[in-house]
Amino acid sequence: MNTLLNLKASAALIPEPNDYRALVCVFLHGGYDSYNVLVPTSSTEYADYRATRSNLALPATGTGAVLPLTVANTPGRTFGVHPGLPRVRGLFNSGKLAFLSNVGALVEPSTVSEFWNQSTNGKRYPLALFSHSDQTQHWQTSIPQSRTGIVGWAGRMADMLNAATNNSALAMNISLAGYNMMQVGEDTTFFSMNADGPQRLTGDGNSSGRFRVQNDALRDLCSQTHRNLYEQAFADQVKDSIDLSRAFGDAWNNSQVTTSFATNNSLAQNLRSIAKTIGARQALGVKRQVFFVVYGGWDHHQELLANQAYMLPQLDAAFQGFHDALVELGVWNNVVTFTSSEFARTLRSNGRGTDHAWGGNHMIMGGPVDGGKIYGQYPIIRFNSPRDIGGGGLLLPTTSCDEYFAELISWFGVPISELSTILPNLTNFYSPSLSARPIGFIPNI
Repeated sequence: MNTLLNLKASAALIPEPNDYRALVCVFLHGGYDSYNVLVPTSSTEYADYRATRSNLALPATGTGAVLPLTVANTPGRTFGVHPGLPRVRGLFNSGKLAFLSNVGALVEPSTVSEFWNQSTNGKRYPLALFSHSDQTQHWQTSIPQSRTGIVGWAGRMADMLNAATNNSALAMNISLAGYNMMQVGEDTTFFSMNADGPQRLTGDGNSSGRFRVQNDALRDLCSQTHRNLYEQAFADQVKDSIDLSRAFGDAWNNSQVTTSFATNNSLAQNLRSIAKTIGARQALGVKRQVFFVVYGGWDHHQELLANQAYMLPQLDAAFQGFHDALVELGVWNNVVTFTSSEFARTLRSNGRGTDHAWGGNHMIMGGPVDGGKIYGQYPIIRFNSPRDIGGGGLLLPTTSCDEYFAELISWFGVPISELSTILPNLTNFYSPSLSARPIGFIPNI
């Protein structure tokens, strides 16, 4: 990251004393079938949906029926959510959560006709569409036309903003899922933790016991003077890591969150850990943080209905618990939680499940969100509809990841003039403006 760019961004962003903001990315790994999450319920559209999805269609009435939403911005169209999402429905209907429809990785805008004639029109598209690994990289780097230079969009953002916003050695980016491309920067890295909090260098996150003794012994060894420059540099790095993990661990342990989170629910427990980290923000000296958590297992080529009936209630409980914790901490208006995934899935049933597709629907939750609305363009759920490129109902996105992320990072504090530095393809879809964000789910202030 260019030093002049860092200085420019630093001058543009000087947070107020109490101006804390956090983004929480919930990555639904495997490609989740979002057209059984957000379902059209007006008579004609539901008939198309039921005929197209065949044995995978959710009923409109009776046992297992979709739960109706009160949508503020879709006149003449009605929608519901999967019956496993009653809390999400409540958050949506109370204006605390929104959906973004038919969003996916794109290099530039396209029609179905242009997609099928790309060899003659020069249109560019993401590499290796429908591949788990490639589409994960596309969503996490926002440069889908390339496989080189694995630097993520949150990593680029940390390169730009961390020094200007955080008075801490702790990384701005924190992962609860180990390595991920989204948080890799050129000059910055991410800190890894888990549901039990920050991990000590030589053991668990407890602040006492044998692991603390081991850390103390290793720290004492590294505090000695070493004659070899490489040994000294390595020792200094280890010592600093021990000190940082200890300070983080102590702050996390002292952070009090009394909200009850669902047990035997990995996503809920990870979000609890994030809530405790946010509760420690002042002790840690941070004003901007990005969290990354994975809730995997969405590659439902088989038993889609049974798997979603189990997994969506887990997500539902986790989101409600996180909402309640943020309210408890007094930071509901300071945090935006959003979902992402490699891709959506085919409209057509393969018999017991669905296969890899493209554009899908995602959730955005938080105090800054203008909720109770469906943003983007919800497509017609019908084969050969205007956005169907074939292959059993693969929907060409109408909204790009760049627009989605630009809305988030603009709210987070990236200067308008630097949005395209974080998202190089953004200007193919949107001209950065002081008057309007690209989608509008977080209104300009």
